[in-house]
Amino acid sequence: MKITLIALVFFLNACDDTSSSSNNATNNNNSNNSNNTNNITECSNGEFRCLGNLLQACTEGVWVDDRICGTGDEPPICVEDSGQCLNCTTVSGGCGEDGNIYDCDSSGNTTSVRKECPEGEGCIMDKGLAVCDNACGKAISDRSYRGCEFYAVTLLNTRIEQVFNNNFGIAVSNSNDATTLLKVTTDTVIHEIAIRPMSVEILLLPYINNIRMGMFDGAMWPFNSGVYPEQSYRIDTDYPVTVYQFNPYDFEYSGISSNSNDASLLLPASVFGTKYSVLTRGNTAIKRQTTNYSAEPGFTAVVAAYDNTSVIFSTTAWIAADGAGLIPETGPGGNVTVTLNKGDVLQLVGKSNLTFDECAQLETAELSGPDEELFEYCNPGPQYDFTGSIITSDKPVGVFAGHNCGFVPFDYRACDHLEEMLMPESTWGKRFFIAQTHPVEPLTSETNVVRILAGGDAPVTVTWDLPGAEPRVLQPGEFFDIQPAAGYHFELNSTGPVSVGKFTVGQKFWTDVQSSSGDPSFGLVVPTEQFRNEYSFVAPLSMTVNYVNVISRIPGPQNDLIMLDGNPITEDMFEEIGSGYGVARIELPLSGGAHKIFSSDGTTYFGIEVYGFANYTSYMYPGGLDLKVITVQ
Repeated sequence: MKITLIALVFFLNACDDTSSSSNNATNNNNSNNSNNTNNITECSNGEFRCLGNLLQACTEGVWVDDRICGTGDEPPICVEDSGQCLNCTTVSGGCGEDGNIYDCDSSGNTTSVRKECPEGEGCIMDKGLAVCDNACGKAISDRSYRGCEFYAVTLLNTRIEQVFNNNFGIAVSNSNDATTLLKVTTDTVIHEIAIRPMSVEILLLPYINNIRMGMFDGAMWPFNSGVYPEQSYRIDTDYPVTVYQFNPYDFEYSGISSNSNDASLLLPASVFGTKYSVLTRGNTAIKRQTTNYSAEPGFTAVVAAYDNTSVIFSTTAWIAADGAGLIPETGPGGNVTVTLNKGDVLQLVGKSNLTFDECAQLETAELSGPDEELFEYCNPGPQYDFTGSIITSDKPVGVFAGHNCGFVPFDYRACDHLEEMLMPESTWGKRFFIAQTHPVEPLTSETNVVRILAGGDAPVTVTWDLPGAEPRVLQPGEFFDIQPAAGYHFELNSTGPVSVGKFTVGQKFWTDVQSSSGDPSFGLVVPTEQFRNEYSFVAPLSMTVNYVNVISRIPGPQNDLIMLDGNPITEDMFEEIGSGYGVARIELPLSGGAHKIFSSDGTTYFGIEVYGFANYTSYMYPGGLDLKVITVQ
């Protein structure tokens, strides 16, 4: 693994660092079919469906073949909503006579150029998508976490010291057999480097401090929302790669601890969506004898991949204003509408200037710390939690969510920076196997907090197999938390699309040792519908310990084995979850950084989660996933 420090000069405002809902509940404890009819599934007259490029119509309650798109004079793309074969759709794009990729209107007509293809690599239709005929184009049609265009954002994280100002980390893994050229840009090209085959490049970049500090014109408190033109880091390569961001990369630098790390799996722009539901944690607050009161907000950030992108944020919580009049203070049920250009960032921050007496719930008082200082914890409630907020846009965007310094649970120290890049709602699933992270110390009460958020446009019923669990019915945008007992893994199913987030807990939940590893981190749980049979992934060398959770069917003696860096993961390494699935929680060596895991004969599909711990901090992210469109928006 190679680490590159990029020292750049930005004209940034200098500043000094500053040192749950009524829906919550806690529990402790595509193929073608050439047959003329397919009457296995009942349907309603007038409905259409696509099986690959086969269009079927519902006739008298059964599915009947209508036509095969792409044969004879039929256009190539099957469209369920209208029951037509079209040359292109608003999602797929289309190929122009000049060999470039074009946007399309709802009638299937090409409009403006979406992307110019290099000479000799003209536009082709691959798996229903218009792509350039090269490796990056094929990655677009594969719809996975690998790609050639990414956007990194130095999200809200005010707690780290100024010594970390150039420690925003981007890890780029090239698992190809060819060298790839990496280019990083903001408003200008700032770095170009060649990454050798089967290697990882770590770039240490300057923070965009206005975003990291939630500032407007240098004024930081209370935290401000904002629009930041061309202030993302755009990452382009000529072969598909995997990219993660670390905020910050190191947990200790020049003898100073960060105390506030997390990381995100970056999704390529090719899988960005136009509708998201936010999953994060609400504002948290404490009252202390020494500081009287402090509040920490959650945030949501949107990054645009196209010029003139209209974004609407429909909020469930109070939004802090930006100080410039572009983003007014907005309450629950309100909308914020902005237009972003390529590379622009919209960061919305929770309003954090409520008084402690206004807080919805005063839950806990305890003696804590070396001087037995009194801490009082406050949960401001759903009006200060962005979870369930809706983001819609007229062009695909990327979305992050997290927290400046979140307590998990809200009444246990210490807080930590939280972040993750969200999956578009069209890629959500219904079945999850939720495995707890490896404990920092064995035989303690350490656990994870799991948040389930309903999407779609109809109620969903959620079931899970923990002792005493009762089914929950959720309306779209509603959520609840599960806090299993230490060591309990479980299966979760829903009747409609849901998103599942997982959080590690604060040290005070399970230890009184003031120098222990751990604290909150945030990752998304991948649904089984998006599992893969191979991954390349990265674990940072900057942490004290790294783990990978491998979630799979437990192999028998004659079954297909999963191989991690050339070594088999055998049956005895798995802990049972349910329905024949289990988790292998494997410590990764602190060398190399790049890892390869795959099914030995390609028949086993599995999920991976990567996480790690260091003094007062942690990180977590899904190691990879597919992002197939499961629900049509």
